[in-house]
Amino acid sequence: TPVALVEGASVTAIRTAAASGLATRELARADAASHGIFWTGVQAVTHIDAVAAVRPIRKVVIWGRDAEKARALAARQAERTGLTVTASPDPEEAASCDVVTTVRIPASSASRISSESTNGAIHQPQGRHVLAQSGIGPRREAIVAGASGLGDASVLCRAQQDRFDAHPP
Repeated sequence: TPVALVEGASVTAIRTAAASGLATRELARADAASHGIFWTGVQAVTHIDAVAAVRPIRKVVIWGRDAEKARALAARQAERTGLTVTASPDPEEAASCDVVTTVRIPASSASRISSESTNGAIHQPQGRHVLAQSGIGPRREAIVAGASGLGDASVLCRAQQDRFDAHPP
């Protein structure tokens, strides 16, 4: 007999953001004060909480393909968290934050985010922390390609997270 019935999407969102919070705590600069988020779903919400729990985040910038959804999410999260949360029509503004989280990026947008929209934006000044929570395959590879080899970037990919989940220390 079941002991509990749990809705999976919420648990996944919390677990994924918790792993990102841990990675941010261990790898991001201690003074990271801004958090850029690509996308507008539940993972964006849980990542705002997780990153703000471990770094002195004062500003959150959200970019999404649907500008109205991004504005609505920013307004709700600003009210809920007390942080300065804005929606930007310019993905480079989100990509220029100290911590950058990519969540649920569709394959058609991944290469754009890693190259043209970031113009190398996840081109890190030294120490930018990138949480590439963008699925598997071309999406993740495009984000990582746009961030790798450029300074002392900390990049947590889903593949690394999956290996950690399978074989914790």
